Amino acid sequence: MKNKITAGLLALFLGGIGIHRFYLGQNGLGILCILFSWTLIPFVLGVIDACVFFIQSDKAFGMKYNYGAFIAGACPNRISIHEVTRYQHEYNAIKNATPRRSRMGTWNYTHTLG
Repeated sequence: MKNKITAGLLALFLGGIGIHRFYLGQNGLGILCILFSWTLIPFVLGVIDACVFFIQSDKAFGMKYNYGAFIAGACPNRISIHEVTRYQHEYNAIKNATPRRSRMGTWNYTHTLG
């Protein structure tokens, strides 16, 4: 089971060569980071990833990177399969949301549930 603190520390200190991507199972992105490490862009992205990992909740990190562990019941918070389904449904709804302009000129994100 992957740990968000470990991923954050790897991203912070070794993000320039994409070690955190290999740790998270994203080998393609890890190889891209190695190929472009001379540009220092992966280093900047690694610092941003580290900040995201440290700020992100345990449940959100687990849903994204440890989904199989949640289903198997290996989650340290011991959430039920119903909660896993609900969080996955909410994640998919937010991911597929479409921006719409309201009457007041602000942007609202609408999505259909179901």
